[in-house]
Amino acid sequence: LLRNFENHIDSPIISNQWQMDEICQRLPNGKKIWVLTVSAIDSRYLLATHVCLKRSIKNSLEALSIARDRAKMDPKVLRVDGLTSHEKAGLKKFTNAEVVSLSKKERFGFIALIERSHRTLRDGALYKRRRFRSPEVLQAYADIQRFEYNFIRFNNAVGGAPAQVTRICLTIKDWHDLFFLALQYA
Repeated sequence: LLRNFENHIDSPIISNQWQMDEICQRLPNGKKIWVLTVSAIDSRYLLATHVCLKRSIKNSLEALSIARDRAKMDPKVLRVDGLTSHEKAGLKKFTNAEVVSLSKKERFGFIALIERSHRTLRDGALYKRRRFRSPEVLQAYADIQRFEYNFIRFNNAVGGAPAQVTRICLTIKDWHDLFFLALQYA
């Protein structure tokens, strides 16, 4: 329901700069699973939380495609954390954008804004010690956390929820309001 609602948003999420990074989670068998995240820096709107079993160019491209579909525009600058698959996917997906890739060792804080959103995600549904039954369950948790981050949670840096700052939705104050609005698109 909420994904369908978000897919029907017509207004672009304007941000000249995006950041891309990943969060590592684990399945019950201990195997790593990844949540690739893409954020629009100007509004702090979390454009994508894409769950995958490995970090690859294909999965990075998928996360960037989701982000592009939500933003309805390309970034001018994409910052990534030095991971080769993110960098190559960015160069392939956004041929007119500047893709800047630095590892955390090269320049700590280079992608600090998306790292801050990761801390918020970790404080919510994606805390480190949690084990998820399957990639699908993790994707559901990641999406719920992304909706809360974008539509409900007040962000001090931008003076409101990212969806309010981008003028997507000005009336959402809680989950009830979000579901009520989403039902109109069902």
